[in-house]
Amino acid sequence: MKNPFRRTRQEEPVARLSSPVGSALPKRFDEVAASLRSDTSGAPARRGRSYYAAASGASYLSWDVQNVSADTALYFNLNRIKARARDLARNNDYARQFLRLLEANVVGPNGFTLLARRYQGKKLDRDFNVQLEGHWKAAAKLRNCPTVCGRMTRRELANLWIRTLATDGEVFEVFYPGHKNRYRFASRIVDATLVDWTKNETLPNGNRIKMGVEVDENDAPVAYWVLTRHPSEILFADTTRETHQRISATRARLTFLQETPGQTRGVSWLASPAIRAQMLQKFEEAVIMASRVAASKGGFYKTTPEYDGEVPGEEEGDDMLRRTLEPGEWEMLPPNVEPVAYDPKFPPSNIDTMTQAMLRGLASGLGGSYVAISNNLEGVNYSSIRAGDIEQRGIYRMLQAIVIDHHEEPYFTSWASILRLNPETPIDGRKLDSCIDNDEFKFLGRGWDWVDPLKEVQASSAAIALGVTTRGRVIAERTGEDVEDIFDQLALEKEMMEERGLDPRIGVVVQTSDTPDAKGKKKAATPDPDDEEDDE
Repeated sequence: MKNPFRRTRQEEPVARLSSPVGSALPKRFDEVAASLRSDTSGAPARRGRSYYAAASGASYLSWDVQNVSADTALYFNLNRIKARARDLARNNDYARQFLRLLEANVVGPNGFTLLARRYQGKKLDRDFNVQLEGHWKAAAKLRNCPTVCGRMTRRELANLWIRTLATDGEVFEVFYPGHKNRYRFASRIVDATLVDWTKNETLPNGNRIKMGVEVDENDAPVAYWVLTRHPSEILFADTTRETHQRISATRARLTFLQETPGQTRGVSWLASPAIRAQMLQKFEEAVIMASRVAASKGGFYKTTPEYDGEVPGEEEGDDMLRRTLEPGEWEMLPPNVEPVAYDPKFPPSNIDTMTQAMLRGLASGLGGSYVAISNNLEGVNYSSIRAGDIEQRGIYRMLQAIVIDHHEEPYFTSWASILRLNPETPIDGRKLDSCIDNDEFKFLGRGWDWVDPLKEVQASSAAIALGVTTRGRVIAERTGEDVEDIFDQLALEKEMMEERGLDPRIGVVVQTSDTPDAKGKKKAATPDPDDEEDDE
């Protein structure tokens, strides 16, 4: 019996589009629906889809994904992604270069610089600012053990922090107030694998543990459930029966770049280009091996029915056939044996084009520069490398802001709370609290030298003269240093030169009629007042 409630495909659009608004609107929709059903171009019918990403068919059989939550997707893939990313960080040359570029450009050779800017009235409290900055610099030294292990400076700690964040997609840092060093404070970066991703439960107080992270009703971290030993450590395992340690979120931070709402754990930055990086490495290995075989130009032996000697693999004898060739070697073949040449014609002529295409995709996935990751300056000119550097430096500055917000400032504020109580490092606690509460401090990351120093110095000079920038901003962008330190150094150099009877203007470019200004025009020479006095 025919189902009276089932509509045929021809009846469905008319029934669905019926509307009391008027006859013109349904008629227009009927025309659109009919045009979608018709196939006048010879292409497959689109069936009314507005997005090709939702298409189905034979071409998309391998692209069968489900729309799941961020944590559900992470739970079934987190451990494998992390293991593969760490393998790339250890063994893949391009991944290692990417991590080195992060360390060199995000952290830099001198790390991050603290600028204390507390005001006393309308003027800077210079004595307090210098004192606080001095304590911060001293606490970063290896001799004062800013890390629990006592083997790293704070700059090295920042390098490990950004490297771990990129490799694992998350970094777990624990602070240790009261540590036995001069400043009674240190930190430690703990393997994020120890935050037990298999621990998921609801606690009696209503908090939930999601992949080792205890969160409240707003998904804000409350504590972290950390394994007492790494699951893979068998040789170094202790005998304790306790498997987890609960660390409060007030002294620990699990930092990751949140890419999806509701995300509890981080994903490695190497996850997207991981397959391409692995395939490229295996491809290069195959090319090298095939090239070695092709360069050897080996061959095969073909025997005739009359051959009665031994075959390769049997005991060495006078009639033994050699299986290896030495360069420039000729030898006599036994009777009734004919050589068969082998020439694989390798490597192919388009190997460079293919490798470059794969490297560009890999660099895009990593968010790095193709030129820097591949170490390939072929075809680069001033304009292209300058444009690429400007874009890449924008990414590095963004990452510097992430390190400052999630590592440097939390470390500094926790360190300062102990500093004011430490009798070995006396400082005005009231001023320190005011500096922290009013955000009268900031951090500077490293800067970069100019691609064309002369042109960019002239452009900076013109911008300063027009009032669209300042000397401090130019110095910070180029060197990552404080303008106050530069001025102090200039004043000190001037004083030292005057004490030795030297002219402080030595090395200063004096504007003359032959010296072009910012617009390229020559100016008239400025008369020297001392010369005018001599003339009188």
